[in-house]
Amino acid sequence: TVTLALFALYRRSLGRSLPAVSARPAAPLTDRVLLGAAVFCAALPLVSATSTLAKLSMEWLGIPISQQEIADLFATAHSPWLLMALTGAAVVVVPIGEELLFRAGIFRISMRYLPRWAALLLSATAFALLHSNTVHFAPLLVLGIVFTLAYERTGSLLVPVIAHGLFNLNSIVRILAGVGGTS
Repeated sequence: TVTLALFALYRRSLGRSLPAVSARPAAPLTDRVLLGAAVFCAALPLVSATSTLAKLSMEWLGIPISQQEIADLFATAHSPWLLMALTGAAVVVVPIGEELLFRAGIFRISMRYLPRWAALLLSATAFALLHSNTVHFAPLLVLGIVFTLAYERTGSLLVPVIAHGLFNLNSIVRILAGVGGTS
């Protein structure tokens, strides 16, 4: 609803259409799904490296490292129904909502007013800040940049939605396996 409100406000206040993300025609559905999986695979080592550096830096600076609240919820969920509901939300609902807000909303609208690099950083920074966790800020900033570049390059919101869903699923599997959340 926030994204729809942003689009309505934008259209009402300026009356102009949003800038195109890509002049390319949309790829077939299977190609976009495969591209989403490829974006996830490309992002994972970048996010893992950034996460490791962030954790080491925080330890070196003596800053306490905390897990995201949602990771605690997954780790302590005793009901299989709750776990399935949380997983469905994290893998389907959240990626759709966040990609609509940050890529189709903030990035596209800010492209009208800001240079490309600033619109990209604004969208990625807002995405990282939403998750409210100091140690995960830098890795999520990198992830937001990758998702925004994927959206811009392909012109399809489905590509970052698939990558985002796979990233969240990977994080859930890691939490349940006792390995950790963000990489």
